Amino acid sequence: VHGDRTFVGCSKMLDPPLLLEAGLATLRGQGTTKFQNIASNDFKDSMSPKEFMDLSLVVYRMCTQPQPHSYAQQLYDEYSLSVSNYCKEVLVSRLVGQHDEFLLQTLVKEYKNFRVYVKMMKNLFEYLNRFYIPRSSLSRLEDLGTLKLEELVFGQSLGEEIRNSILELIRKDRSGEQIDRHLIKGSTTVFVELSIDENRHAKYEKLFQVHFLSETKNFFVAKSSSWVRESLPEYLIKVEDLLLREKRLCEECFPGLTLAAMETLFNNEMLIAHQQVLLERDQGGFSSLLVDMRKDDLRRMYSLFSRIDGGLKPLANQFCAHIEKHGLELVSTFEPANVGNPDAIVEFVNKLIRFLDAFTSLLTDCFADSGLFNKALKEAFEKFINKRIGQAGSDIVCAELLSTYCDTLLKSTGEKMNDVSLEDSLDKVVRLFTYLTDKDMFSEFYRKQLARRLLQKKSASDDAESHMLSMLKLQCGSQYTSKLEGMVKDLALSKEHQDSFMTFLEGQPDKLTVDFEVQVLTTGYWPSYPPLDLVLPPELSKCLTSFKKFYEQSTKHKRLHWVHSMGQIVMTGRFSKSYEFTVSTPQCCILMLFKDQDIPLSFDSIRSQLNLTEDEAIRQLLTLSAGKFKLLKKEPSGKDINPTDLFSVNSKFTCDKKRIKIPTISSKEVAKEDKEATSQSVAEDRKHAIDAAIVRIMKMRKTLEFQKLVLETSQQLLRLFKPDVKLIKSRMEDLITREFLERDPDNARVLRYLA
Repeated sequence: VHGDRTFVGCSKMLDPPLLLEAGLATLRGQGTTKFQNIASNDFKDSMSPKEFMDLSLVVYRMCTQPQPHSYAQQLYDEYSLSVSNYCKEVLVSRLVGQHDEFLLQTLVKEYKNFRVYVKMMKNLFEYLNRFYIPRSSLSRLEDLGTLKLEELVFGQSLGEEIRNSILELIRKDRSGEQIDRHLIKGSTTVFVELSIDENRHAKYEKLFQVHFLSETKNFFVAKSSSWVRESLPEYLIKVEDLLLREKRLCEECFPGLTLAAMETLFNNEMLIAHQQVLLERDQGGFSSLLVDMRKDDLRRMYSLFSRIDGGLKPLANQFCAHIEKHGLELVSTFEPANVGNPDAIVEFVNKLIRFLDAFTSLLTDCFADSGLFNKALKEAFEKFINKRIGQAGSDIVCAELLSTYCDTLLKSTGEKMNDVSLEDSLDKVVRLFTYLTDKDMFSEFYRKQLARRLLQKKSASDDAESHMLSMLKLQCGSQYTSKLEGMVKDLALSKEHQDSFMTFLEGQPDKLTVDFEVQVLTTGYWPSYPPLDLVLPPELSKCLTSFKKFYEQSTKHKRLHWVHSMGQIVMTGRFSKSYEFTVSTPQCCILMLFKDQDIPLSFDSIRSQLNLTEDEAIRQLLTLSAGKFKLLKKEPSGKDINPTDLFSVNSKFTCDKKRIKIPTISSKEVAKEDKEATSQSVAEDRKHAIDAAIVRIMKMRKTLEFQKLVLETSQQLLRLFKPDVKLIKSRMEDLITREFLERDPDNARVLRYLA
């Protein structure tokens, strides 16, 4: 009432503030104490949602009341006190007095209850988590619960007893007793969940893992010291089994970082500490496993030692040394006298192939096709396969034997093989070929043998020939096989020439009296053959004249040089019955001298009539008079030929076969000269290859230091052969002399390219 006026209004009556003592009494009586009783009684009782909401409102009011009645900090302290009481009155009281498995069982059970209890408490005091704690830089409620657990349980002697109980269970497991690994897992999970910062395993590592690893190290040291006295296979089996068991233990019971730490300890104590002793044993070491081809043990050893840094290097070194040693023993078994015996060469190369197959199978079956072991295999084979074959002082190289092996396989007169087996054998010999450093030497031998197969029509299969060339091309490039492919191409073109020649003859009035076939060869592709200026019978001379006339009409800029030493002739001989002989051109010319001749002819007479050299005449006459098929009779008899010796037709010649191929006796001198010619040809080709490589490099670089040029030239040529540094330097000096290069006037160690 104011004067004569009356004001009527309404206002909300404010609730009186909830005082601290009253609020805490309510929370303790109806909340925190009840939560502790519920949790300690395994949650058989519960709290209704309404009760929980009422308590939450109490927390809310106490936190949001205006000052001085805002009690957020006091509630935070109350929460801390309640959790501490739970740890002391429930957890610690129930764990104390328990031991071993019973202690761990109680821990796992009570820890689960504790976690639920903390969650219930956190939910009740959630307002603190959401609004008060972020502004006050305090630990979150759930973290505070973990801190109290660590402080009151694991920070005391009880924590040590829990850890020791876990380690005791692990000892029992390692001794073979049946234990509950889920119990270990549950117990170690408590240690893991003690960490609340970013390093979530820090407390686990500090309180448990470091002790576990110490125990594990002692265990590994004791086991390895005991087992190392046993044989290597037995040691490996036990170590592998131990590793599997320890990994299973860690995977089932501990977090991942413990497995990694355990494996590091395992590698150090079980492998690295005893590696040298195990590998270098005279009996039962790594070399013994290789000798006996114990694949399971080798696979186990590779698997174990691949676990450590550098652990495979010593194995690979021993693998290399073992192959080299036994490879040298193998190549020393070849008798140089058998170099002309294809069967002996095939047997020897098959041994090499089986030797390679054996260790290649180890690579795939035992060593996971490791690059390190592949390199060791390559180095070992390169060391022994490029040595001289046979005993000391031998001049036989493996390139020659591999080429002869291929020649034997690819000849139609060789062992009959189906296409698949033949290609498989060729694939294997090419694998040996890849280890040759002097691949150009192989190429030269192979070229000569391929020429004989092609010209004498002895190839077993055109497809096999093509397959071999394609594999060589794949290994060494198109330049390596260009001559070989050119030879095959020449034969294909020769067929076209022959068809055109036959058409040409049809238009000629003077017909040939014999069937005449010519193979036109490109000089650069084919091996060089010694010239043989042979006087031919009129029948053959007429054939050559006709073909020359035909060829000159179709080709104006090429000249023909006849290679009589490689010609073959089929002729008929009438003795007691008729025979069909396949002979060489020189043999045919000798036999044609006796066509209508009953009078014996002297050696000198035959040689002069045919214009043969003395050595060639002796070789051909020995074939016809002292070889397997004696078509001529020599007086006096014997294998020595003198200028006055007489030769006549052997009228008593007989043979069960009607078609006979007369071989040519190849003297040791001829074979030696042929090998020397091959070596000389290779040496000349190497000079040209080095010259070409130097010019290519300098054309690109323009200027280059002397030693760098030597190095780059060597690297470019390694695919074909291993060049001698002295030869490279010699060719560089020659190129300087020929004015392809010059020395820098200001620096004699620098070369310049002259365009």
